[in-house]
Formats: sequence, C-alpha cells, structure tokens
Amino acid sequence: MGGLVMKKAYILAKQDAVHKQLSGRFAAFYFLATPHRGSDSAKMLKNLLKVAFDRAYVGDLEPNSEAIQVINDEFRHFSAGLELWSFYETQKMRMFSSLIVNPESAVLGYREEKQIPMTADHRTICKFDTPKDSNYAQLRNALASTVRTIATAILERKGKQMLERTRNLKIYLKISDISDNDLTNVCEARMDGSCGWILTKAAYVKWRDGKSGNARTLWINGKPAMGKSVLSGYIVDQLKESGRACSYFFFRHGDKSKSNLGRCLRSLAFQMASSHIEAGDAILRMQADGVCLDSADERTLWRLLFLSGIFQTPMTRHYWVIDALDECSNPAILFQAIFSNMGESIPLRILVTSRDTVNLGQGFSIIPPNLVQTLPISETDTESDLRLLIEKKSQALTVVGPDDQDTLAEKILDKSKGSFLWTILVLEELLCCHSKKEIQQILEDVPRGMESLYKRTLTSMSQVTRGKNLAKTILMWAVCAIRPMTIGELDGALTLEIHDSFPRLKESIAALCGQLVVVDKYGRVNMVHETAREFLVGDGLESEFSIEKTKAHTRMAHVCLEYLAGQEMKPPRNTRRRSPPSLPARRLDFASYAYTSFSYHLSRADPLAAGTFQLVVQFLRCNVFTWMETIADSQNLSHLIHASKHLKTYVNACAIERTSLDPRIRGIRHWITDLARIPAMFANALMVSPSAIYSLIPPFCPTESMIYATRGSGQRLAVLGALSKQWDDRLLCMDFRQGQPRALRYGDEFLAVGLSSGSVVLYYVTSYQEYKILEHGAGIEFIAFAIKRDLLATCGRRMVKIWDIRSGEVVHSFVGPPRPLAMDFDGETLLIASGNNYIASWDLGYGTEPALVRIPWCNTDKPETNRTSPRGSPCALTLSTNHRILAVAYSGQPITLWDMEENVFAGSCGKKLSSGETSTHVVVALAFNPNPDISLLAVTYLDGDLALLDPFADQQLECFRANCQTLAPSPNGRLLAAGGADGIIHVYEFDTFKLLYRVKSSNSFIKQLAFTKDSMRLADIRGTQCTVWEPEALLRESLSDGSSGTTFTTVVETVSTEAKAKITAMAIHHMSEIVFCGKDDGSVVLYERKTAVSLVTLYSHKSPVRLLVWIKRRDALLSVDASNMIFLHKLQKSADKGWPGNLKIIFKSRLDSEQAIRDVLVGDIAGKFLVSTRESDHLFSLDSGKYERQQTYPKMPGARKWLPHPESSLHLICVYNVKVCTYCWSDWSEISSFALSLDNETAELKNATLYSLGPKRRIMLDLLYPGISANVNRIAIIDADCLTIVQNDFSDFEGKQLDAAVTFGQNATDEAENMLTTSSLAAPLCLQMTAFELSVAHVIGIHECKLVFLNRSFWVCSVDLSESRLEIVQSKDSPRTEVFEHFFVPYDWFAGKKDIACALEKRDIMLTRGGDLAVIRGGLDYAERMCIG
Repeated sequence: MGGLVMKKAYILAKQDAVHKQLSGRFAAFYFLATPHRGSDSAKMLKNLLKVAFDRAYVGDLEPNSEAIQVINDEFRHFSAGLELWSFYETQKMRMFSSLIVNPESAVLGYREEKQIPMTADHRTICKFDTPKDSNYAQLRNALASTVRTIATAILERKGKQMLERTRNLKIYLKISDISDNDLTNVCEARMDGSCGWILTKAAYVKWRDGKSGNARTLWINGKPAMGKSVLSGYIVDQLKESGRACSYFFFRHGDKSKSNLGRCLRSLAFQMASSHIEAGDAILRMQADGVCLDSADERTLWRLLFLSGIFQTPMTRHYWVIDALDECSNPAILFQAIFSNMGESIPLRILVTSRDTVNLGQGFSIIPPNLVQTLPISETDTESDLRLLIEKKSQALTVVGPDDQDTLAEKILDKSKGSFLWTILVLEELLCCHSKKEIQQILEDVPRGMESLYKRTLTSMSQVTRGKNLAKTILMWAVCAIRPMTIGELDGALTLEIHDSFPRLKESIAALCGQLVVVDKYGRVNMVHETAREFLVGDGLESEFSIEKTKAHTRMAHVCLEYLAGQEMKPPRNTRRRSPPSLPARRLDFASYAYTSFSYHLSRADPLAAGTFQLVVQFLRCNVFTWMETIADSQNLSHLIHASKHLKTYVNACAIERTSLDPRIRGIRHWITDLARIPAMFANALMVSPSAIYSLIPPFCPTESMIYATRGSGQRLAVLGALSKQWDDRLLCMDFRQGQPRALRYGDEFLAVGLSSGSVVLYYVTSYQEYKILEHGAGIEFIAFAIKRDLLATCGRRMVKIWDIRSGEVVHSFVGPPRPLAMDFDGETLLIASGNNYIASWDLGYGTEPALVRIPWCNTDKPETNRTSPRGSPCALTLSTNHRILAVAYSGQPITLWDMEENVFAGSCGKKLSSGETSTHVVVALAFNPNPDISLLAVTYLDGDLALLDPFADQQLECFRANCQTLAPSPNGRLLAAGGADGIIHVYEFDTFKLLYRVKSSNSFIKQLAFTKDSMRLADIRGTQCTVWEPEALLRESLSDGSSGTTFTTVVETVSTEAKAKITAMAIHHMSEIVFCGKDDGSVVLYERKTAVSLVTLYSHKSPVRLLVWIKRRDALLSVDASNMIFLHKLQKSADKGWPGNLKIIFKSRLDSEQAIRDVLVGDIAGKFLVSTRESDHLFSLDSGKYERQQTYPKMPGARKWLPHPESSLHLICVYNVKVCTYCWSDWSEISSFALSLDNETAELKNATLYSLGPKRRIMLDLLYPGISANVNRIAIIDADCLTIVQNDFSDFEGKQLDAAVTFGQNATDEAENMLTTSSLAAPLCLQMTAFELSVAHVIGIHECKLVFLNRSFWVCSVDLSESRLEIVQSKDSPRTEVFEHFFVPYDWFAGKKDIACALEKRDIMLTRGGDLAVIRGGLDYAERMCIG
C-alpha cells in the first residue's frame, strides 16, 4: 500500500506550488508488489482488522476501487520523465490460496515501465537473507542502473550550466573564438622538438619560478619573422602542461579586432574568468549590477575587470603571454596603466614578445628595473629550430639528391639570418625548381631582406597568362580589408567586382597568390606576413600588382555600396514591424562585411570619384533603413556611430571639390548627424525590434532630419505637435521651482541634484525619470556616491547624512565640519575638506559606527622649509582619491599639494609669470585628472586665466584666458569641462587643452558641471535649472575605433533656449474635438486633438495646475492647482466662431490644507465633488464650490482611489490598499465594503480604473510591490458586479457592512478567483479577481477592452482585458501574459517627470514633450506579440 501512498503524495506535490520544486527532484519510482489495481485479499484483510480496530482505507484496496482508479488516472499525467520499476511476486504466501497481489495488479502497464518478476512471496519480496540472494541482486542492479542515469543527467546539466556561463561571459566581454584559433595556428606551425631552448634561459626560469615580486615582467624581443609567435604558443603549452594558470593574446596589426589593447584585456579577462570560478563570478556580478563595458577604454577595463574584479578574489599565481605587442595600436597604455602600477599583491606574471622597436624600448624603460627583464632572441637561439625546419622541408626537394641535401640546408641556414618567414618562402620556391642552376639562382638572388623575394614573387605572378586580374583583386582585398575576410565574403566581393563566379576560390588563391596570401584552417584570408602587406603598398614598388591605397579603397567602397544600394537590400514593401523569421532570405556572405566596413573604405576613398559619390547618395536615399535594421539586428549599434564618423571624413573631402551648397552634400551631412543620434535616442527600440527603423522611429525624429524625410509616404503612424526641426545637443532641461540647485553629482545609476531647500532629487541616468526625493533638511552643499554600495552622502552647512538609496532612509547622520569645501568617498571612507584646514573622515564600513577623524594638512609639528603656513581659509580646493593628493589654494600663495597617504607636504605649483616666478593670484577652481596615470592639474584664476599644470614638476603646460569659474573632468580623464558667469560651457581635451566643444544656452552663471560615468553626457546647474547635454562630439570621441589618429575638434554654438512651461494635467472634451492641458506655470490651454495645435490659453492659476476634469452634463472644466485652489469654468463651443467659445467662471474655491490635492472625483448628478490628499478626503458642493465635510485617515495614509459607482450615479466607491467601499454621495455614508486580502502586505495601490467590458463593468487595480521588485506591477481585475446596489433592500444596507474578501497570491500563477458570500439580506454577492504581472511605468488608458500602458523601457504596450483572454491568463497551463508592443517613445519626452500627463481617445494617444502636446496617431495599428511570465 506504501506505493499507492507515494503515488498520491507525488501527485499532490506536483499540483502544489509549495512542493512543486521538491517533486521535480524525483527521478524514479520502485514499486515492490504494489496493488496498483487493488488486491483480492483486501476484503479478507478488512474483516480481520475489524476484530481489533477498523481501518476504512483498507476497503480502498479492493479491486477496481474508485480511490485506486483516481490515483492511477492522475499518476499517468505526471509520470513523464520518471523511471518506473515494478517488481511483482510469483509465490503464494503460506495459508493463502492465491497471490496477495497478482502480476496484473502489480504493474502499471505503461510503455516505459520496467516489469521484473521476483522469486518471492508478498512478505519476502523486500526482505533478503544475504547479499547473494538473487532477488537482492536484481533490485541492487536496478538501483545501480538508476543511479548511473541520474549521475549522467547531473553531469549533462552541469555541462550545460558551464556552457551557459561561458556564453554569458563571452557576450558581456564581447569575445570571439579568435584567440583559441590563433593558438591553434601557431601550435600547428611548430615542429616537434623546436623552441626548447627557451627553457634553458635563466631570465625565463626566473620569470616563471621566481618567488619574489621582482622580475614579474619578461620582454622577449627579436627581429621580424624570427618565430616569436610560435615561441609564444610553445610557452603557453608548457605552462599549461605544468599545471600553471595561463592566459594569452596574439596581436595582429592587419586585423582591427586584434590590434586593440581593449580587445586584449577583454580576452585575458575571459580566459581568467573561465579557468577561475571566483574570477568568473566577479565579472558576472558586474554584468548583473548593470556595469556597462561597451564604451570603456583600456584604463577603465583594467580598473573594472582586474583591479576591482578579478584580483579582488583569492587567486594563485597567474601567467599572461602577450605576443606581437609591436602590432598593438596603443601599447603605451599598457606601460602607463598596468606594467608600472602593479602592486605586489597582484599575483600576475607577464611575458611579452615583440620586435625590438624604439617606442617599446622606451616603454619598458619606464618600468623599475627590478620588475622587468629583457631577453633578446639571437640567431644562435633559433638556429637549431631553423635547422630542424630546413632538414624536414628539404627532404621533399626532389631536385637534389641525399648527398646534396645537407649542403643545401647549410646554405639556406646561412642565408636565413634567423628569419623563419624567409626560410619558409625560399623552401616553397625551391619546391618548384627543376635544376641545380635554378636552385643556385634562387639562393644567390634572394638577399638577407625579403623585398627581392617579394619582387620575384610578383614577377612570377605577372608571367601567368590567366587569372592575373583575379590575382590583383584578391591582393587588393587581402591587403586593404579592415579585417581578414572569410572565403565566402571574398567570393561575394570578387563576384560583384569582376562579375564572374569562382567555384574553387580557395584553390585559386593558392595557385595565383599562394606565396603572399594564405587561407587558414578557419577559412580566413590573410597576408602571409605583415611585411608582405607593407611591401605591396610601398611607394617605391614598380609592379602591376602594386596597390595604391586610395584607389583600392575607392574600388572597395564602390563594391560595398553597389551591394548596399542594390536589389537585395531594398526595404520590404510592408514596413510594419517584422520578426527575424520574416526577414529576407539568406544574403551573400559578403553582406556582413559590406554592412560594417563600407564606411571605413569610403573614408579613405577618392572624393572625386563621381560614381562612388552617386552610390552614397543612392544608398542613403533608398536602402539605408534596411542597413540600419541589419546593424540593429546584430545588437551592435556602434557601427552606426563609426559610419557617421567615416561619412564625415568623406564628405569633408568631397566638400573641398564640390560646393557646400550642393543639396547632396547637405543631405549627407544631415545623415551624419542622424546616424550619431539614433543610437543614443532609440537604442532600446532598435535592440528590441530592429524593424522599428522603418515605421516607428522616423515619426519621432526632428522634422528636418533625413531619417524623418526618408520615411515612407504611406506610413500610418504620425506624431502631431511637439516635434523639433533639428537634433538638439541639449538632451533635457529640468526646472526646480521648490528651490535652486546647488550641488550636482553623477553615480553609476542615478543623477543627484541638491537644492537650496534641502531636497535631493534622484533621477535615473538612462531615462532621467525621477526616482526619489530625499529630504536633507537644509541647503545642500555637496553630494557623493559611494562606490559599489547603494549609499549616498549629502552635506549641508551643519549636517552630513548618509542615505540608503534604495529605501530612502538615513543610515547615518552626524555634524559636519565647519565651512565644507569638498566631499568624496575613498573606498568605505567619507572625506570632507573643511575651511579650517583639515579633512574630516568617517569609516562607513559594514558593522562599524562612524567615528570622526580629523587630518590637518598643515601639521605645524613638522614644518617644511620654504613653505609659508596657510593663513585663513582656502579660496579653492580639490580632493583626488585616485592620486591620494589634496590641492589647496590660499590668497597670496602658490597652490599647496598635500600627500593624503603619507600625510606630508608634497610641494607647490601654479601658473608662471613672465618673470618665471609662480603666480600667487587668487585661484577660483582646481581639478585633477581622474586618471591615476596622468598627473595633471587644471586651474582657473580670478583674472580669467585657465592653466594646465604638471603639479609635481611645478611646470606650466598651457595657459590662456578662458573666464571660467567651475571645472569638471570626465571620469575617463580625456575631457575637461569649464563653465563661467557668461553661461558658456567649453569642453577641452584634458592633456592638451585643445577645444572640442562650446555651447551657450543662456547668460546664467554656471554653478557646477558634472560628467556621466561613461563621459558621454554633461550636466550643469544654473539659476533654477539643471540641463543635460549630449554633444555629438563626445558621442563620436567616445566610440573612436582607432582607425584614424585624428581627434574630433568640433566647436558648436547653440542659441539660447528657454524652457517652456510643462504640461502637468490633461482632460479631453466628451466630443473628442479638443484637449484641455494644465501647465506648471498655472495656465490652462486649449488644444485641437486632430492637429495638436494650441488654440488659446483659457485662464490661469497662480500655481502649477495639477488636475483637470471635464464635466460633460455641465459643459464645465474643473481645475486644481498646487496651492489647492479649485476653479470651475463653464465652456461652450461658439456656433459661429467655434472654439474656444464662451468662457464663464462658476466658482473659485480652495482646500485649506497643508497637504496637496492628489485626486478629484465629480458626482455630477449628486451635485458634489470630492478631493483627496494623502491623509484625508474632502467633499464640496459642485454648484457653489462650498466646502461640506471631510474624512481623515491618520493611521492609514497612502493611495486611495475614488471612482464613480458603475451602476448608480448617487453612489461612489473607494479603493484602498486593503478594501473596496461603497458610499452614498448624499451623506457620504458607507453602505458596503469588501476586503482585499493580499498575501503580501507591502502591496501599494498605484491607481484604479473603472472600465466597461460590453455590458459588464470592471475595476482595474495597478499595484506595486516595492519590497519585491520595483520593476514589476501586479494588475488586478475586479468584477464590479459585486458592487450592485439592490434597490428593494436598500434599507437593509443602511449602517451595515457587508463582509467579503478577495485574495490573490504573490505569483501570477496563483489561484486568483475566489467566490465570496455576504451576510446581508441581499442576494449573495460574488467577487472575482484576476491578477497578472506587467512592467508598467504609467497607465495611459483602456480602449476597446485593451489596457494601454507605457512600460519601463518606454514602449507603448497593450494587454487584452477581455474575459476570454483573462481566462487564459488565469489558466495554470498557460501562466504567461500576452503583451503587444506598439511603438517606442524617446525617453527624453519623460525626463525630469515623476507623473506623466497622458490620455487615450479614439485610438489617439496624447502625450507631452516639453511644453507641447503630442498626439500619436496610428500607433496602435502596429503590434508585436510578446509573452511575459
């Protein structure tokens, strides 16, 4: 019977959410004589048991009992995936005439079931005398089989988890398999027995086995083609075979993806994370925390991935092998940021191979001598390896006999001078020789260099009668391609250019260009060596195969553009959103190269080539959207930025020869701007739906942009009103009426603005939507974000507070130092510099109570010579936690430097006078370069000078008149922003003070500037505003691909722009003709819905308008402002003049309360209206505006939503967090209530909406669970039929409260329907609630049974609320919610707003942008189905 119990228990666990996870751990069921269909002996057993005591369940064991049949039927549905073993008895028990459980009952009869007979009766089937018992052996073997199956499944699951982990690391670090391919290639090229000489070198052994921190870097250098890459592969193999942890990277100059140090660091981090669990966890935590590495430079990668990530984990010694550093495009950073600044605690040893160049020699010379060793490769070192290569290859030389092979080998060895490449090329040529004279000619003619060999190769190629044009074209693409092309890509390029097909291209390459071009095992086309590439593009080469780079790039750009402008790239006829399966059939392999590389070649092409120019115009006019869709589908929008940069280079060159008034030139320039802006403004939309570029994005772009002009004429989506003509560098402007902004700071996730009123407003840095307001209590002086912790410090004149950003609670509060001058976090320590010449510090580490520590920077006990003690307070000061240095300026003295780590005077500095002396002029602002590898200090003086200093050498590098009062460096150290009293912001390159950008928005004094963490945006505070800028110059500079050494020097002048009054409330006339909009300047403006045109300002409040309600029966508009003033105006359309018609004031009233009105409900028939604050509700007369009564809720403040009763105009309902109540308008008496019993008591009601579903009415609740997730809303639908007022028994409701409850769990799959009864005299009421989860930022409205809302990614979405759809949502078999995405709204439309004014009418969606109304028409016609759950 135990088997039946276990089956039933398993079935119940499968159906119970609490135990479902436990049931999933079952792998097999073993049934030993289990009566699945009952037993004939059950009746006898039942009679015997009755003698002592009754066991009712024994009756269930009778054959074909109902209980057994139910269990069997249910178990069949849950047994999938289980091993089922049924063992049955074959012997009768003593005193029984038949088997207790016959075989037919002891087996389930399932197809996958294993049925095993046992030589035992019912008692002994599970009892064994010895391990040799055959029954025991049968059962043991079965169990062993099951255990093996489970173990295999566990191993497979772990393998899948490791593969998923590796995939996530690759995606986050943007890693390909190229590194493994490079190692495989060099290992295949190495001959057995070679490279062993390195193991005998003392420098290598000391590097590999040294115990101290000395000699941690080994530089192996040599001449070109001396086998350094093969040697690197051998070292990697040796280290790994000896059990040492090793990572590697092979630089390749000809491949853009392998010549960048950032790619190297990413690859090394990936290899370390793959081999070290804790290191991998550290990087994956960065990914989970939202740390973005897309635009991170090399120093940032080293700091984030290694110093703050990998090396913070427990780790044994690790080895790096970096090959061909001379082929790296930016090796200087490796010396400055890594080699010179590795602490002894970092368990890392680095081996570098390269050519012996001057630049690298200088780089290694700056490393302390005890930390680096140099090992030159001599010809003697590699002689044995070369001899081994020659002896093996010369055996294939049939032209010489065995006796002459040794002599020939010695000649080749002597001529090689240590060059493996030369040796290989000569041996390949010798294979084609047929006489000793030819051999002698080759050996005599080939010099120690390789140019003659290359020339002879070209001469041989020129003598070929067929395929010469193909050979030239292959060489051109192999030499000038931005990266090695695959065979398929090259085949497509050749087909388009030569208009022919090549069935065996790989063999053709080997035959025509085999000595210069090779195809590796992965199908990539490479030059045999970089020297061959340099030889072919050299100026002095006289050959028909020589490559003139400008002509080559022109031809390559032409081919790419021919494809991009061709038929295959034409946009689809139906430009609605389409999913990847509906994309066109497979395109040419060459397409992937053309997408990403055409602009690179175009930037280097001949600007006078008319055909290429015309193709650019044609491509941008016809097929650009298809290209953008494809780029977005690759999930790498940086290609758009790179294309913008390259197009600018090309069009600037074209403009020299063509007039700048040429409309085609102007069009391309517009596209340059568009391509730089689209990734910034619409990245979310393109990543989610690449095809949005056709129809959903252009209507939201500026009307004079090319992307707006290129959109199809038949598009149904239209944005009326609110569109600007051109892109604006000013992303948004936030106006603070509650106080002037005084402090500004960017964190990783938030922007914090501190106000004079004591408030600190937090905004998301991605969307600039308001997140939270913290009340410090006094004017804010400084703000600082803690690193890697959700802590924020605010400093006023007297108090310092530490906040938990997530909860908004104060964690610590203490008295701050007098006259604070600067504040920052140094790890877990908060530092505040005081005007009394000391630093106040508090350790905020976990589990510690902060204690004040004072650190003076003018220790009188240790006077330094030639230094004047400070007098009075500093006039300017800056803290640099990266440099551990304080720079402080006093009136009449040079700038003082104080070493915060050693707590000693570190020197003085300042700009230099004409006499050479250091200036003592008054300093206004100071700023260190944040990069710890760059010791530069920017200083602005009261006389208007801006100086760049080397502070430790006391040298002036730059100085000029700039008239600025505030400075801000970018976090990456590349930029310096300076602002002054004239309202002009200048952005300079920090290390050169080269002007990159200039903008003037107003004449207001700029108080403070701040860069985002990615250095791509800049914010300022002035007057009552905070403005965020996104200059195009910063976008492009941050995404430079290194293909050009030029720096963008863009000077931009922006005209003064005044912020418009924002729309804060919206109401729609019942005829849908007009829209009423209330603004934060107090005005109420009338708009025409069809055109979104402002018609007239109707009237004005003295405070911002917060609420608007149109009253249909009275033709009246009710408006409420921030001061709680309430206006009611009667407004009718004029028969002859139309709108605005006649306007008449009915009343003006005011709610006398310190709390703001948050909601209003009008009872037109009842002649009353109700207003709500956080803690109270108030009833007014709608006829006179006279105040009547109030209700307060001191013990339960929070969201309440008043709604009209769905059936009775004499009643209203109120939805709380915990219940729904029905009231009478006449006396505000409660007549019924229904409890909302929520499993999670932290649920907060955000909103409630009454809507119709055919003849039925429903109430939609928008609930938040802040303690669980800030990004998920629970949408609950209540059947409003339960609120029916029974007129005949109305008296029975007087003074009575109906008891009811509605419940739903925390999970969307929980039971959501509960039938409830009441104890009143009315007929029993039933309440139905359906709940599901959505990501809702704001509900726009409900239209045609669809909930239309804005999600947190700024997509306008909808959910079907019809009964059939909700039944599907409720079904346990389909717990996923079907959501339709319609269109994306740019996030800057909502920046700076906590509450969004919006409306939905006749499928038109009304939103606001700045101070204008935007009507989005046709947006709901586009829909893409998404599933959530």
